[in-house]
Amino acid sequence: MVAANLALYDLAWTHGPKKPVELDCEFSAGIAEAAARGDYLEAARMRVDRTPTGMRATTDHGAVLEGMFTEDSEHWRMRVPDGSAERGLAFEIEDLLSLVLTTGWRRAGWVPLHAAAVTDGVRGILVCAASGGGKTTFMLALVRAGWKALGDDKLLLRSDGAGSFIVGIKHMLNVDPSVDAWFPEIGDLRGLPEYSAWTPKRRIGLSSLWPDSPAFAMRPTTVISLERRPGPGAMSAEEMDPAATIGTMLRQTVIPRDPDEARWITRELAACARGTRGIRLVVGDQAYVDPSSIDAFARQLS
Repeated sequence: MVAANLALYDLAWTHGPKKPVELDCEFSAGIAEAAARGDYLEAARMRVDRTPTGMRATTDHGAVLEGMFTEDSEHWRMRVPDGSAERGLAFEIEDLLSLVLTTGWRRAGWVPLHAAAVTDGVRGILVCAASGGGKTTFMLALVRAGWKALGDDKLLLRSDGAGSFIVGIKHMLNVDPSVDAWFPEIGDLRGLPEYSAWTPKRRIGLSSLWPDSPAFAMRPTTVISLERRPGPGAMSAEEMDPAATIGTMLRQTVIPRDPDEARWITRELAACARGTRGIRLVVGDQAYVDPSSIDAFARQLS
């Protein structure tokens, strides 16, 4: 299960030094340990504490993750109650694995974002929406129109001397098979296995849909707050001010309770918001039937 999730991150890292990260995983019977307090981070199903040597997390159903950090390495130990997968608790393992990944990226100076991104080589669009809000479908529409994609839900952000910089970390997409109504060239994805019990989406590589469409990095010029409106209708856009833009970006990341980390993450997002154009975009499902709709929107970004 852990190996399958790690396999989603299919891009080789080329944006800075590498460091060793070890993860030991085991199933254990009758784990009975005190729950973490959540003084570093509290999520829906997981609480995380700082420890003298690193970090400790527990989940609602008894899984435990302990991390020990040095300046140039990380070692994690994950213990999961027997039968977790059979009991439908695989999502808690995914939560813990996400903590391992996001912690490593933050320690390396990157802000993880739950967003999609596309670029035409000059312009860079960061697409923000809630889970199920249409990020992947909007990204596919732009790719069909000739843009290149960094990914549909996992990105990293940081600043350098030239401004904000965004990189992709996986080109494996989470696609709802129903998009074939708007993108018949994708074909029927229903024959692929469902990767989760709580979503109909299938996982498929970006290059298998459009071989020339992957991109790896971009300078963001536009931040889109995407709202999906089921049913007929075209695209309706309005400008956002910097405050609304940073508010949009804040909803696409997890901010720990640690004051220093919270300030650093907020500064990075604010810098990106100040340097980009914010657009609130409402999209009706049928807008994707006519490719000219996305072309008309792209021209507004010129």
